[in-house]
Amino acid sequence: MRVLLDTCVIYPTVMRELLLGCASKGLFEPRWSARISEEWARAAARLGAGGEAIARGEIALLASRFPRAE
Repeated sequence: MRVLLDTCVIYPTVMRELLLGCASKGLFEPRWSARISEEWARAAARLGAGGEAIARGEIALLASRFPRAE
């Protein structure tokens, strides 16, 4: 089963870790778009200095963990 993860569930760290932990166990295949990733990075930038850089690092990490997600 494929599940689209929108920014509202990817951006909060706890929700993201919970859902991607389930995906890692094979419960579903996560999907998101480049637009969703960009929205996440822009939202994180509003937190202050470094927020966007941290988000972009996490986005890159997730892209390597789930290469078929985007």
